[in-house]
Amino acid sequence: MRDYEVFVRETGRVWNQPGFAQTGDHPAVNLHWHDAWAFCEWLTAKAAALKLDVVYRLPTDHEWSCAAGLGLSELPTESPQNKSADSRNKGPMSGAGIGHPRMACSPGNIVTRVFRSFQR
Repeated sequence: MRDYEVFVRETGRVWNQPGFAQTGDHPAVNLHWHDAWAFCEWLTAKAAALKLDVVYRLPTDHEWSCAAGLGLSELPTESPQNKSADSRNKGPMSGAGIGHPRMACSPGNIVTRVFRSFQR
């Protein structure tokens, strides 16, 4: 969230922060896809100014599906429109995901988690 706050200040974008406590290490929430895309463009420009050869981007639809545990149940080339009707009741949150128990989720269960690093 820390980097997104700088992005908002520098670009003058409007950002409605969540109604719960977060620190700079938490993920930014309440974003539109266009805001996230613009943030990636801004971050790439910042990296280029530092002479870093890095391109930031949003994950593809299939990459999101893989992260959600659905990657093996769909074709990588399938469009979101074609798979949306078939994607109900799949994945770790639905109870039909591979090896994942059903997870309870309710409106009162609103939190974000801090991840300091990811391993491949």
